[in-house]
Amino acid sequence: MDLGLDGRRAPVTGAGRGIGRQIARTPAAEGCSLAICARGADAPAEAAEGLQERGAKVHAQTVDVSDPCQIRRFVQAAAEALGGLDVLVSNASSGSVKGG
Repeated sequence: MDLGLDGRRAPVTGAGRGIGRQIARTPAAEGCSLAICARGADAPAEAAEGLQERGAKVHAQTVDVSDPCQIRRFVQAAAEALGGLDVLVSNASSGSVKGG
């Protein structure tokens, strides 16, 4: 499948395990560089290791998506680490977001 993602850069939220980790594999397989995040302390690094073993460039960070400040820092760090962003994959969400 060619999704036209080769050379693109994408943050993927909630990519630490389960469906999110599986979702991140698709753009990685297409040649997309990724910035992934998840709440668990070890989950982002473990997911990044698996994606890097498949040849993907990956920036990983622990983030609680219910905290707008953490999301802003993640997006900024992702853009810096990857040299910009082209695509957003919003897999994780929170029912109640702190601070609006």
